Amino acid sequence: MATLNGKYREFRLDSGLLVALQETPTQTIAGRLRVKYGALHENSGEEGLAHFLEHCIVHGGTSKYTTEEVDNRLKLFSHWNATTGQDETGFPVNMLSEYIEEYLDLFSNIAFHPILDARIVDEERQRVLREINDKKSDPSFKDRIDFYKALLGDTPYNYLVDGKEAVIEKATIDGLHKFHSRGYFANNMDLILVGGLPSDIRGLIEKYFGGKPTGDVKKIEFPVLGQLEEKTILHVPAPHMYNKDRPEESMAELRLAWRVPDSFTEEAASLLILSRILGGDPHSRLFVELSRRKGLAYHIECKYYGGTRRGVGIIEVNASTPSKRVEEAVDSIFRELDDITKQEVSLEELERIKRNIKFSYAAEQETNSGHVSAILRKIDFNLTPESEFEKISSVTPKYVMNMANEHLPKNREEGNYVLMIRDPLKN
Repeated sequence: MATLNGKYREFRLDSGLLVALQETPTQTIAGRLRVKYGALHENSGEEGLAHFLEHCIVHGGTSKYTTEEVDNRLKLFSHWNATTGQDETGFPVNMLSEYIEEYLDLFSNIAFHPILDARIVDEERQRVLREINDKKSDPSFKDRIDFYKALLGDTPYNYLVDGKEAVIEKATIDGLHKFHSRGYFANNMDLILVGGLPSDIRGLIEKYFGGKPTGDVKKIEFPVLGQLEEKTILHVPAPHMYNKDRPEESMAELRLAWRVPDSFTEEAASLLILSRILGGDPHSRLFVELSRRKGLAYHIECKYYGGTRRGVGIIEVNASTPSKRVEEAVDSIFRELDDITKQEVSLEELERIKRNIKFSYAAEQETNSGHVSAILRKIDFNLTPESEFEKISSVTPKYVMNMANEHLPKNREEGNYVLMIRDPLKN
């Protein structure tokens, strides 16, 4: 389980850029340039600028390369992307090792010296608007918003990264440049590279990322949320799910969730195992009971979302179930939640889950991209696959039952949770 082996190293450039390198015996490299600057750094009236800038910055040309030259250089990489988060913007890449210098050259220019060509900005404006409206045209969009608002409240966790159409429509190149200038600093970034790295990789990084601008950026503080204090039931119509051939067989979407501690607490390992025992695979309790025995769902899952930041975790159960049997399905789910609070799981059941989690960690470490993900956890939270799996290994049946009693809803009547039923038979 040695992800961060003797060939892993971290260092900072004089500008403050954090660099993390992991050598692997491959002919490829996975990388990620991350800027700790995202949607929550927007001011009122800027909702969507972080997302819009991310779209424009890659193709919009730089002080060194025209838009056409940038486009041609991007074709050297097998895969690249740009993503906007609530408190960061990422530029992941996968490429053959021989193109590492071209990558460092191009993306240092993109990050620090964007031109934002007017034609590209107008093209990306339309693409961002299409992206936003694609999501809003999904019949479940508003229901998902309502669900997570009930679950997480009016907090930064629910801030919409995509932005507002009116802001995108009126955004100017000058406004994008000003937004960029507030956060794209070397000491507010990290660069992770994993794979067949050249022997002079440090010198190449210093060549292209050294001497870049520095500055101050406000760190986003996310609130620590405790358990829910009330129950919320959202039973809403979903006419698009209506089965016209057999109306009586129309399937409803069922989503049940509650708040638990996040991934960075002592409870996290037990909560992860608990969720997988309940609904992690076809041998899990919810799957066996609702799908195989009762025919209430084709697929049902229970997942623990511990988060990528401290503050809140979620356990969520999802299933599609016949509209006419939705109450039976909900009762069956709560019956399984209740059962696991009363009797310890068997060692056999526990070891099966631990084995599956160990497989996940091992599989992650067999790819360069997986190493990048592990290094991000190391940088942000000082977590390694070794330390994470050590916690998993220490979980006992008693721990699982204790977590169930402490963090599962007491029952359907008295528990605090959010339940959404999207029902095609509801008027």
